[in-house]
Amino acid sequence: MPVRQRGSMMQAARKTFGQHWPIFLLIIINIVIGLVVVHNYGQSTDEPRIYRYANHSLDNYYNLFLGYPITDFKEGHLDLYGPAFFIAAGLFSCLITALLPVWSDINVWHLASFLAFQMGIISLYFLAHRWMGKWAAFGGALLFSTQPLFWGHAFINPKDIPFMAFFLASVSLGL
Repeated sequence: MPVRQRGSMMQAARKTFGQHWPIFLLIIINIVIGLVVVHNYGQSTDEPRIYRYANHSLDNYYNLFLGYPITDFKEGHLDLYGPAFFIAAGLFSCLITALLPVWSDINVWHLASFLAFQMGIISLYFLAHRWMGKWAAFGGALLFSTQPLFWGHAFINPKDIPFMAFFLASVSLGL
């Protein structure tokens, strides 16, 4: 990449950060708080099944490339959910627990779900910014991010919160 192009990309990134610094600061604060409190959330009753579904999905993709048959997931109705987030969170969990062995799998899964929530906050901000000013959009994102129900579910609900976040991102990017 030519130096001139790289310089213009850096200028565009600085301009974007300069215009939207409040939302980026909010996300950084949320992540710091999330890293502190993630250990306070326990495992819900359906999480072990979700982890098995993620591993089963990874095995199926591996078998697909090797030409082996694909098997159905027999536990409950999780096969009706798309496995993309579960696979990504499972790989994230493997990576983080390999780098930081003091972290448990459950805490890393909760962190992955919480990071998806942060993506949803950013998406909501940019979606609101299409029709409102910067500070009104930030106020909406701030209210959304500090709702106790969403905050708690961002850690313990690996199905609904990531779905909401990716839905907000698709609407925001689609417009």
